[in-house]
Amino acid sequence: MKRSSRARSSGAHLFNSAPPFTTYVIGRALNRPCGARVGADLVQAQLMAEVLTLAVKAAVRRTRPEGAGFSFPSGHATITFASATVLQQHFGWKVGVPAYAVASYVAASRVQMKRHYFSDVVFGAALGIVAGRTATLANGRLLVAPIATTGGAGASLTWRGCC
Repeated sequence: MKRSSRARSSGAHLFNSAPPFTTYVIGRALNRPCGARVGADLVQAQLMAEVLTLAVKAAVRRTRPEGAGFSFPSGHATITFASATVLQQHFGWKVGVPAYAVASYVAASRVQMKRHYFSDVVFGAALGIVAGRTATLANGRLLVAPIATTGGAGASLTWRGCC
């Protein structure tokens, strides 16, 4: 029995969430606040990227180049650019440049494999950068999280103060 492209895509995205969760857990277990903060920001950025991607896919409903599933925006591009943005925000451009290079490679491979159109990965990259910047906004003082409501989806904003 062949799984749908949506199931394959969600499974790939869940697999990509393991390193951020692991980073967070290890940072907390070893009492390393920096590691825990990076892991928490990665988790938040990836969750936000996934929710935004699924919402836009459901609204736009653009068919993939090969005809199976929805293509706009690219979830792989969104998640990898969200992660690259968090890493760049925490560690600067010495880590950011290679992280963005990997994200660009992933995005280009999605077009090369005819899973997405060029516009899918460009929009996905932009969405990922927004998710990554939002997760690292104000050094963790402003928390933005996606929420589910009975009428659809929304965002929760929490201000944690100055410290």
